[in-house]
Amino acid sequence: MFTLPFILLLLISLGVVGFVSVQNSQKIARAYANDQMDEIDSKISNRLATFLAEPLKINETNASLMKSKFLDPTKTDEFLKYFWNQGAVFPNYGTIEFANSNGEIYGANASQKYIVMADKALTDNSINRYTVNENGYRFSLINETKNYDARKRSWYKEAVSAHKPIWTEISPSVTTQRLDISAVSPYYENNELKGVFVVDVSLGKISDYLKSLEIGKTGQAFILEKSGDVIAGSTIEQPFIVEGDNSTLSRLNVSNISDSIIKNTYDFVISKKPDLLSIDKTEEYSFNIDRKPYFLHITPYIDAQGIEWIVFVLIPESDFMENADKSAIFTINLTLVFILITAITGLVLGRKIVKPLNELNNGAKSVSEGDLDKTISIAPIREIGELASSFNHMAIDLKKSRIDLENYSKDLEKEVAQRTIDLNQKMSELEKMNKFMTNRELKMIELKNEIKNLKDKATPSS
Repeated sequence: MFTLPFILLLLISLGVVGFVSVQNSQKIARAYANDQMDEIDSKISNRLATFLAEPLKINETNASLMKSKFLDPTKTDEFLKYFWNQGAVFPNYGTIEFANSNGEIYGANASQKYIVMADKALTDNSINRYTVNENGYRFSLINETKNYDARKRSWYKEAVSAHKPIWTEISPSVTTQRLDISAVSPYYENNELKGVFVVDVSLGKISDYLKSLEIGKTGQAFILEKSGDVIAGSTIEQPFIVEGDNSTLSRLNVSNISDSIIKNTYDFVISKKPDLLSIDKTEEYSFNIDRKPYFLHITPYIDAQGIEWIVFVLIPESDFMENADKSAIFTINLTLVFILITAITGLVLGRKIVKPLNELNNGAKSVSEGDLDKTISIAPIREIGELASSFNHMAIDLKKSRIDLENYSKDLEKEVAQRTIDLNQKMSELEKMNKFMTNRELKMIELKNEIKNLKDKATPSS
């Protein structure tokens, strides 16, 4: 019974330690989750800033070179070769080109290995794509699209209307099955419009970057416009829908996406923020999808040239809690092991303590009942061993005292007996003396009486 409170106290202490440890590991996991998501947010924002700043710089550089006459659009093949070489330096971008005020266009796409040109004299108002030879010049015709006029293209109109460098609306590419956003910059000489510089950016490049990110274990990132149209996504194959004869592309809206997680995430955010553009800084949320908790970060990406996108980073809580759960299980198991070890140790120590204490108690009872021959075995525990040794010495001293007392009692009895004999002798002598004296007194009385009688007889009567 002595060990039970001790074990209970240890169990409670270890239980509290285990509970606090689990809670702390979960807090650490949540803090780690936020740190990781902040890091992913920063990576995406920095990548977008760098990736989207370069096309604007390319247009600015080309405008400066044309203004300084380094670029001469009248030298068609050299003009085209320049764009081809520039594309080789910037392989992450699409077509780099210049559309003049006559509707003609000249450019190159190094990543897809073609030169594109629409020239009234050379192509008869058709836009043609050419292969490129080893010297960087156009070589053989790939395909031809008739009746092309760059001035009728939406990106040209947007640039001219803005009178400054901007990003165009997202639209399908003319030559390949993809969606592009274009950095466009109107070019003027002496306040006269000479044309528009263009750098096409494929949305697929942004998706490729998102897919390359490690977003937890099963997390994802996607980018939307305020309308819900998809820009890119780490789990989205293509940000467009192919319609009709596989030649018509339309924007993919989040409402038409097959990924229920993205849909539910978008619906949750719209319920909190009906106007996505009202988000002016990173916002953090925790919510459930099919009873599964998720962490969500929403970050706006806005630039001065007209981009207004929202970046979503979504990671299941389980991606971060797995290690916390493992740590919690380890802590619980370790706590149980400690509890078991403590319980066994407590029982063993309890027995080692209680057994000699019980022996001491029984010994004390035996001694109190007069059994002074009782001895206690010396316990291995120093304090209890010293107590047992003291008890044994006490028992020996008591036994010795009792023997001494018994011997003293016997001697006293003998002395009392002897004195009793002596007293009896004295009493006998006294009785004899008393009897003698009594007889003597009686004789004296008799003698006195006789004397008196004799006197009475000797005295004559009157």
